[in-house]
Amino acid sequence: MYKCHACGKQFRGGNRINYDLFWQEYLYNKQTYQEISNRYGVSASTVKRKIATIIEECHPVIPQKVVFLLIDTTYFGRN
Repeated sequence: MYKCHACGKQFRGGNRINYDLFWQEYLYNKQTYQEISNRYGVSASTVKRKIATIIEECHPVIPQKVVFLLIDTTYFGRN
């Protein structure tokens, strides 16, 4: 961490890694965790953790035709 003495703002130095690139490499380029970690200079566990958080955020809903629908209900009356 660095701190600007003039304005007091704190920041981190170095290059930032766009973790969305991990997902793109993993999904579209079929790269393993180890290959991605070697390419970006981070550990394989970091790649695995970041991809897991992206997967948790994405829940694609694929519309499908419903053939059978079974509903189990209990009716207790209006009172």
